[in-house]
Amino acid sequence: MDGVCYCCMVLIVVFSADLIVSPVHSYSITTPDNGEFCTYGDSDTVCEIVCTFKENFYSAAWYMQGPADSDGGYTYDDSNLIGSEILAFNDEGTKTVNSTHDLKVTDTTLTLRIQSANSIYTATYTCVVGVLASDDNGVRYMSKTNYSQYLDISDPYMNRPYVSVTNPTTDIVENDMVTMNCVVDGLPTPTVREWLHDGVTIIQDDEVLVFTNISREASGGYQCVSVSLRDGHSETSAAHYINVLYGAIVLSEPDKTITVAEGDYVTLVWVVDSNPTTTDITLTGLTTTQTTTVTSTIQTITHTITSVSRDVSGTYTWYISNGVGTVVSGDVTIDVQYQPDVTEPPDTTLTVEVNSNVTLTWVVDSNPATSTLTFTDDIPTPLPTSNTDVVGYIQTITYTINTITTSYSGDYTWSVSNGVGTDTGGTFNIDVQFGVSITQLYVHTVCNYTTDDADVYYVVEDDDVYIVCETLANPQPTVELTTDTHTLCDTCTSSVSGYYTNITYTLTDINRNGSDVYTCTASNTLTTDSESATIVVLFVPEVELPDKANGNAGEQVIITCTVTSQPVSTVTWYNDNDEQLEDSELFTIVTNTDTTSPYQTVTDSIFTIESIDSSYYGNYTCSASNTIGDKSETVSVSGNELPDQPTITAVETESTSVLKVSWTAGYAGGTNIKQWFRVACIAISDMEDTDGILEDEDELIEVNTNYTDTSTFVEDLQADTLYMCGVKACNMLGCTLYHSSDGQTECETIDKTENLWLVLFIVAVTVLCVVVIVFIIIIYVIRNNRKVIQFVDNVTDEDVYDTITETTQTAEVIYDEIKLENMCAEYRRDKLRLKTKTDERCKIERWSATAFDIKDRPGRTDISVRKVADIKINDQIASRVVRAAKQKLNNELEILKKLADNVNIVELLAACTQQGPLFILTERAPFGNLNNYMSTSTESTTSNTPVYGNIIQRFNDKIKMKCMMDVANGALHLSRMEIAHCNVKAETVFVFSEDVFKIGDFEFALDISDGPTEHPMVIIYHTVCYILCVCVCVCRGHSSEMF
Repeated sequence: MDGVCYCCMVLIVVFSADLIVSPVHSYSITTPDNGEFCTYGDSDTVCEIVCTFKENFYSAAWYMQGPADSDGGYTYDDSNLIGSEILAFNDEGTKTVNSTHDLKVTDTTLTLRIQSANSIYTATYTCVVGVLASDDNGVRYMSKTNYSQYLDISDPYMNRPYVSVTNPTTDIVENDMVTMNCVVDGLPTPTVREWLHDGVTIIQDDEVLVFTNISREASGGYQCVSVSLRDGHSETSAAHYINVLYGAIVLSEPDKTITVAEGDYVTLVWVVDSNPTTTDITLTGLTTTQTTTVTSTIQTITHTITSVSRDVSGTYTWYISNGVGTVVSGDVTIDVQYQPDVTEPPDTTLTVEVNSNVTLTWVVDSNPATSTLTFTDDIPTPLPTSNTDVVGYIQTITYTINTITTSYSGDYTWSVSNGVGTDTGGTFNIDVQFGVSITQLYVHTVCNYTTDDADVYYVVEDDDVYIVCETLANPQPTVELTTDTHTLCDTCTSSVSGYYTNITYTLTDINRNGSDVYTCTASNTLTTDSESATIVVLFVPEVELPDKANGNAGEQVIITCTVTSQPVSTVTWYNDNDEQLEDSELFTIVTNTDTTSPYQTVTDSIFTIESIDSSYYGNYTCSASNTIGDKSETVSVSGNELPDQPTITAVETESTSVLKVSWTAGYAGGTNIKQWFRVACIAISDMEDTDGILEDEDELIEVNTNYTDTSTFVEDLQADTLYMCGVKACNMLGCTLYHSSDGQTECETIDKTENLWLVLFIVAVTVLCVVVIVFIIIIYVIRNNRKVIQFVDNVTDEDVYDTITETTQTAEVIYDEIKLENMCAEYRRDKLRLKTKTDERCKIERWSATAFDIKDRPGRTDISVRKVADIKINDQIASRVVRAAKQKLNNELEILKKLADNVNIVELLAACTQQGPLFILTERAPFGNLNNYMSTSTESTTSNTPVYGNIIQRFNDKIKMKCMMDVANGALHLSRMEIAHCNVKAETVFVFSEDVFKIGDFEFALDISDGPTEHPMVIIYHTVCYILCVCVCVCRGHSSEMF
């Protein structure tokens, strides 16, 4: 303080007239400790007024400048109440005081303390005291009294300046106009010395401070300083604070583009200067967490995304505003980068064809879209070409393999990366498919024979042969091994290694029939390939030589030794002394070898004795040898002789008047001699001798047969009679004795009711046909002058031989000179396998055989072959017989060609006419001819081993009727085609099943379509005869001779 203020106080005491008890004991003003004055303007200047009471008070209050009432006193109310204190029975009570005064109370005092005392507090102060009293009645009441004192607070030398700043508001918007006034009061009157801004003088000697366009820098505290001079120096000041408001200014903002990896966090930071600092930032379309840090007017605003996802990528607009000024905005682009995600990988399996173009495509979603495709496996050459197409974040990676090779086959593992991460990818397989190639076809056996031809293999018979076919293909092929005639395996067992497929087919103990061309055919979905190898089976010579050769003295004897072998054999002849025979004047040896077949050679060595006599009798050996082995056969040469005696095998009762005699033939007596048989029966009662031997002198019932028969029927016998039967053989030299049966056979009485309906039918047909037959026979014999040869009981053996000779002389055409026209399908002989001979009549043989791929029948087919018997022609008669047989066989072929297909005519399949004798190939009857079938089917049902296990054991009525219907249908077809069969026998009807019967054997048939007009009658004659004969045979249950 520059000076000292002395306080002079005048105390005025006013007493109330109605105060009964004066509570005031004394009054005094106690000044501060530093003297009897109050320092003007100091904050710690305190002036006290003390009201003293004589006794305890109930309540007391100080009033400032209370107004006078009518009694000259003052009115006291709350408007000028400074402070009050209520005490009850010396207990402290309620205290009320304003902000500039303080009351301090004791038991007998109430002190008014004036804070910061100055001249404005100069006034009259009244102390009002209330005490409790009682009236005469003892009723208590409040009694008040007051005491007033004028307090003059003044400085006798100088008043302190009083300063105040006037301004409409504290918060001012930037660029507004602001005026501040400095109001001063004092004694003497103070003057404004200066204005201070935050302690810095900005203007002097001016009561008014004006801001035309206030700026934010003007914010702060303003102080007006005044000074008063009186006998010294005194100054004081007053302060005012101005807060200048202004809009947001962005000091720093996030980068325009923020790159972040998916899953990481994103922090966007703005530093903003604004007043007020209640600033928010708005991000359109983006959800974030906002935090704000404020330092003065500077705000740091942070927006955070804790785990960013790829869908956050984009450009966002932000806005900043604090309600003052304009809105600030800007853009920020968030680029969320993420590892590749292959949305469309290649197929896991790609099946392609070799040399094609293959395209592999990956569709990748990634950011950045600069993904790199990597293979963990080496890619074969040529390397594929690659191409990448990017649209947005979608990247299409294409690999193209031009003209793909098999080296690309396999598994490939891939992955895709872009610097942010890696799609572990996957695996795909490329299956490059290609067509079949047979890499090798070879034949392996223990004893392979070498050959210059790599496709021909020579093996030894009875070896195990292995045919190996190796293929290379993808996909795996089906492999078929075939020959020219049949299929060995259509899906052969194979072993697979990679793209190689091997099949091995084993021919166990191969025989000569295994010689063939073997073809391996492999195919898959792309191509087919085939290779062939020829197997030639080498085998020991097979020698065919007759057991005996005979000739009359002076005749030529020809012996043919036929050798079949592979390789070709050397044939040598030896006599009884093992001496090798050579050509001489006495005999010749001619050897011819047929090598036309690639699989076997046939050598005919013809040994001819020019003029035989007893000196040539003996054994001759034909020996054949080749590199595989050797074989010999021996023939006994002698003169012609009587035939061997036949042996009776059975005598059976056929009916009440018929016996069936069967026998086994023996040696015919010579190489080129034919024998025939005579069967005779005699009633036991008529025999002259009882030695059991039939003699020509006995009254025999005889039947003559031809040389091919081994059974016949003896008819016109007496019922219920015992007979002895015998058979003898005859040739040109004579006959043997009868060979008699061991027992006696009785013609039994037949049951007249058996098959009665069938018998009646046959009788009716017979009666009808007899008239027609007689008429036809008469016309036929007269017009054609045909001879009817009848066998009578007195015919001699020489007559029979002459008759046969005369008949064979009618064949004047040699087979080799026949020229056939319109031949049926020619069949290769090497595809034909003859098996066994089943029948022979008139030098025409029937063989069972196997053919391969014949006509419309693929594979192996069992057939029947008709051919002329292989005989050596050594006389004129035999030559004519062979010529006649060949002519008949040719005739049969022509007839079969005309008949074509009919369900009841044996079907012609093909013929062999080239490079050898004529072979007629027809379908084969599984059950033989009707004669054999009936003999088999009527055997005793007790037989444990039936000849045909798959047919019924009894030729019943149903089958008989079906047989007759089929034969009638076949005969009707012959009539329509104008063919006369001319050989009506049960042996010419063939059984294919229980309900299929067919007519065959047409060597005696006539084609009369171009003959006279009466020939249709001949056809009818033969047809009726055929039907009638078969019907009779069926009813009787056995075959019949020519009708």
